[in-house]
Amino acid sequence: MYYLYASVSFYFALAVISICGVVYSAPLFNTDDAGIVDQGQCQIELDQAFYKQQQRAAHLTPACQLIHGVELALPVAYEDDLQQYAIAAKVPFLQTDYFAIAASVEWQPKQTDQERQWRFNIPLSWYASERWQFDVNIGQQRFADGHENTWAVASHYQFNALHQLSLEFFQNESQHRQSQLLYQYQAIPEKVALFTSFGVPIQNSHDSAWLGVGLSWLMAK
Repeated sequence: MYYLYASVSFYFALAVISICGVVYSAPLFNTDDAGIVDQGQCQIELDQAFYKQQQRAAHLTPACQLIHGVELALPVAYEDDLQQYAIAAKVPFLQTDYFAIAASVEWQPKQTDQERQWRFNIPLSWYASERWQFDVNIGQQRFADGHENTWAVASHYQFNALHQLSLEFFQNESQHRQSQLLYQYQAIPEKVALFTSFGVPIQNSHDSAWLGVGLSWLMAK
């Protein structure tokens, strides 16, 4: 039931945003960059993943910089017939022409069968050239009875103003190592972006490959 609602919500939102026409960000990625939206701006990320085992997951993440230098977000996920939400904040500490570093924290309250959780992450970005960007994440997820370490690395190559290809490797909170190839198309440069991805496990043979589609919307000031 939750998945049906998630699917309908995702495609309805996709249609509405396409008609309204204003978007940019990075859904589907497990690797975060060190940037945040500009002061007074908001962005919406939508994505849905389709797994080989007929499992599906949808995510909606609105984020805004309402407080100077702090990006606040409200991630909502629909996975395995469960709906979950969290509250997140991200603060950049250093930003240069070649390197950037930030820190983020996410709190997920106790919901249904899920325990309360905290997620901490340090994203680092290296702008190697006008076309190449590399991101590295080091993080930790904390539970009531312990914690798990997470990491992610991503490389992005921008062919031109419209097309970008990315490759990422990551270890999520379930301690499974996976990889993902992502393509990004700027439907409206720096406003509307469309994403598609293909991911495979690289450690656990029980994990399933997946396909993903996504959209981001950067709302004008």
